[in-house]
Amino acid sequence: MDRFFHSVTLDKDKCLGCTNCIKRCPTEAIRVREGKAQIISERCIDCGECIRVCPHHAKKARYDHLSVLEGWKYKIAIPAPALFGQFKELFIVNYLRWTARHKGMPFPSDAELMRILKKNNVYVLGEIKQNAANWDNRRVFNILGLLREYDAKSKGMNAGGASDGELLRELLLKIFLL
Repeated sequence: MDRFFHSVTLDKDKCLGCTNCIKRCPTEAIRVREGKAQIISERCIDCGECIRVCPHHAKKARYDHLSVLEGWKYKIAIPAPALFGQFKELFIVNYLRWTARHKGMPFPSDAELMRILKKNNVYVLGEIKQNAANWDNRRVFNILGLLREYDAKSKGMNAGGASDGELLRELLLKIFLL
């Protein structure tokens, strides 16, 4: 049995070994062996990028319904570590775009941007640039602020007696309305 628990699972019957997931994995945690993708457990950060890009739907997220939380005395939501890293990259790319527009500085080449972001995968860089275009820094900061606020509320600070499920619904609504 794996010593790591991951939310990303692979349905080998659906995998055709096309390598889309390999090209997009930010931690290079996927290999194709015997014509099927394999996830290297020690490298996977559960970012879900492979789920998003698999045209054969061979990768799926393992999850529980929120009602499972009711069975526990203490409820803790742990976001994927990649969440905050994604926002950092979006902020950096948007800042560089802003300086190019407002300060007359050139926007970095892809090679330079890969060095700045410490990425070695051009496909991942393309995704970051595309996402940065859709998420301006004001929106990113607002979401980070909401995550901090609701993290504190989930720990009992100024929650107003709301249940964890209510807090989660409220947080998601606020994010969707940004």
